Amino acid sequence: LEKFVDSLGIWLDVRSYPIFDPEGNLRGIVEHLRDITRQKRAEAELVRTEKLASLAILAGGIAHDFNNLLGGIYGNLEMARTASLNPEASAFLDASLKTMNRAKGLTQQLLTFAKGGAPIRKAACLDGFLNETVNFALSGSRLSCAIDIEAGLWPCEYDANQLGQVIDNILINAQQAMPMGGAIEVTARNVMVGANESTALTAGRYVRISFRDHGVGIPGDLLEKIFDPFFTTKQQGSGLGLATSFSIIKQHGGTIAVESELG
Repeated sequence: LEKFVDSLGIWLDVRSYPIFDPEGNLRGIVEHLRDITRQKRAEAELVRTEKLASLAILAGGIAHDFNNLLGGIYGNLEMARTASLNPEASAFLDASLKTMNRAKGLTQQLLTFAKGGAPIRKAACLDGFLNETVNFALSGSRLSCAIDIEAGLWPCEYDANQLGQVIDNILINAQQAMPMGGAIEVTARNVMVGANESTALTAGRYVRISFRDHGVGIPGDLLEKIFDPFFTTKQQGSGLGLATSFSIIKQHGGTIAVESELG
């Protein structure tokens, strides 16, 4: 049973009740099985949220101070680049400025965990934003993309910059999973969440955006870790991309989940 359940990727609560005859002899066993997959996923999301909350305290203080230091360094580098008449020195300064931009981007991801990274939400339709953001993120790549948006998609309250960051992070992972090229399907649907549904979401109207790639897949033992801060399987990865995405979606009152299998 354990192997069968593992192959389905679900959680079961299994309880056994023995049946005895009047003489006390065991005559049978009644098995009661209950699917608790949603409950387990909700518990895992709660634990992940608590991890991010504790990280926010540390990341917020470090990131704000570090961001101030970067501002001073960046300003001096720009002035040096403007004043430089030596082509070789200018090339080194250009490279330094590019590195600084990457450092500022990393700091911004850390700030997302802190209160300073709270979304500034505005009500708007997602149709045009989703098309533009996806196509821009995949420009120059080997991937083809099909976008399917439900007619009459409900407007949402969202921070365009932060939601764009989530989409970028997901599509970067998709590209890395398909280095030789491939196809990505993006869908957007209206969904209703009921009051009695076992989910981390409160009841109401939502828009579900789904991304599907055809890459190598993620092993089961790593699947539950991919939203953890600083967890990465890439040599040059920071482990903050999907953790940041998780934090952004939570701050928007939503939820993010992944399904994958090897191959």
